[in-house]
Amino acid sequence: MERTKNLLFILYLFPFFLLAGCDSSSNARTEQSTLRQLKVAFVPKSSEFHYWKNVRSGAVKAAKDLDVKLFWRDPFHEDNVVTQIDLVYSFLEIQVDAIVLAPIDLISLVEPSAAVLNEQKPLVIVNTELGNVDYTSFVGTDNIKLGRTCATQMGKMLKGTGKVLLQRFRKGSITTRQREQAFQETLAKDFPQIEVITSDEYPQAKPGEAVRASLAFLADHPDATGVYTSSEVTTDNMLQAIKQKQLKGKVTFIGTNVNDSIAAGLAQGYVQGLALQDPYQIGYESIEAAVTAAKGKPVKKRIETETYFIQAENLKDPKIKSLLYSSETLP
Repeated sequence: MERTKNLLFILYLFPFFLLAGCDSSSNARTEQSTLRQLKVAFVPKSSEFHYWKNVRSGAVKAAKDLDVKLFWRDPFHEDNVVTQIDLVYSFLEIQVDAIVLAPIDLISLVEPSAAVLNEQKPLVIVNTELGNVDYTSFVGTDNIKLGRTCATQMGKMLKGTGKVLLQRFRKGSITTRQREQAFQETLAKDFPQIEVITSDEYPQAKPGEAVRASLAFLADHPDATGVYTSSEVTTDNMLQAIKQKQLKGKVTFIGTNVNDSIAAGLAQGYVQGLALQDPYQIGYESIEAAVTAAKGKPVKKRIETETYFIQAENLKDPKIKSLLYSSETLP
């Protein structure tokens, strides 16, 4: 498929086009993989969040352990769908042996994903499952389980009564929508005396854009006793709003995912609980699955990684520290 790329984009990817091509036959490619270093491309949603930085760390470690060449290229922001599509096609052109993809959009990424499979290359999907595509393997979190866990913990902390504000993430994010829906359904079923008030979705996923919206949400509901957020962005922005309104100890705040600011908020008592994924393991296992498939060996269709619910008393646990803090700030 012919695609027109602007000059900057070509320059951005130019180093990859220096790579040698590989045999188009799947059998020949499998045989050839035993004689040379495999090349695996990883196209995440972005690299601007703590989550994706840890995914990358896991992928880099797996590539080193398995002696494969890893090419990591991201579309800068989670709303750059066109750039992500171009990245997938560009990696097809330079003929990597497998592609790992975290699709930003579940409709727009179907065609490029199908193109990968049509080239008989393994396609490992991470983070967000992609419908209508028979991908090689999925590696990620059970987001419904994560949402249910947060609801159960919130219900217990509030002793079965109160008003909870659910700060939504942007429209189109399937992972966060699954968490939010599971959170609401679990509270309605198990804690019917807790009222849940939901916010409007955010139009973007960029940090800092939603603090004012979080402040307004809190101001509109001064009687709220709990707050739930389903992503790193919404958790960070709500944390800043709670600090500005001096609500420490006045609302029970449960968030999802982490960065250094959120980890500090947990330690300082602004956050009562965090639901965490294991992004490092997601990165590691996705590369492992891609390499296994590229060698012609069977892989599991679905690989679920662990989720954790963290409170302040867990902060000294070494495993929890590895999830909470970046390598640069690990205490």
